[in-house]
Amino acid sequence: MRTKGIISFYFALISDIFYRFKKKKKLAKQTKRKSVESNLITVYIHEWGGYKLQRIKHIPKIKEFECGLFYQLLRFNRETLLNLKIYVTISEIEKLNTIDKNYIENNSDKIIPVSNTGMDFSGYAVAYDMERTRENHYIILTNSSVNAQIDTFLNDYIEYMENNQDVGALGISCNSRYTQTLFKNNFSPHIQSFFILTTVDVLDEIVKLNKGQFPGINIIDKRLLIREGEVKFSQLVLDLGYKISVVLESGRVYKFDCNTPEVEFPFGDMRMYSNNPNKITPISKEILC
Repeated sequence: MRTKGIISFYFALISDIFYRFKKKKKLAKQTKRKSVESNLITVYIHEWGGYKLQRIKHIPKIKEFECGLFYQLLRFNRETLLNLKIYVTISEIEKLNTIDKNYIENNSDKIIPVSNTGMDFSGYAVAYDMERTRENHYIILTNSSVNAQIDTFLNDYIEYMENNQDVGALGISCNSRYTQTLFKNNFSPHIQSFFILTTVDVLDEIVKLNKGQFPGINIIDKRLLIREGEVKFSQLVLDLGYKISVVLESGRVYKFDCNTPEVEFPFGDMRMYSNNPNKITPISKEILC
């Protein structure tokens, strides 16, 4: 299994050589999302069974921060939207202790055991499978590595999406490149996968464009998963003709599409310059006015 993952990873690295010389197709037409048909909002939080409910996240070159499923459940249970459902997908659920499991059950609508293959994207794929037959509605795909700091935000995020039908997905952090490549300074703008707000209809379009598969599913190698899950998700959104938005630490929203030039995009991982990495920041009221 590990050998297969290594082979796939290096095959992807080599394929960059050929991709580098391909001219990227740019879309002239911009797509508008289909309106939601239901006021239901589903939140799917993915967790690994071996994590503590409260923990410190250490990432090289990024300021460490507190996070954990405890804060995610507290955050969404504090939101005021009435028709909000909270589901927790857990890989390797056998590692979860009884006390933590009871806490999760008491603070969510359902626990869903999932495979650890594909990590977060295993949970996200299950979320899509569970929601795709329902009326089109907003859906949040997130994990437990979101910053512990809590602000009420969801009403404003939904309002922003309602006012920006050209946005296919909204995130809270972005990166203009990925490091899993032979080319050091590549340009592949994408939102990071620990928080994505989109709609079920957009997810359905993504899966159809990706030949019937949810991005990142069945990927074993963690490095390759960033490319085939996180980066590919955003690329598919852009290929569909949508724009992508990210809420910056200032509360300003940065919007980009497949035509946004590299010189206009903040280069690298925005968390490297953030005082509170992975934080869900409320959108500035000036933007919503």
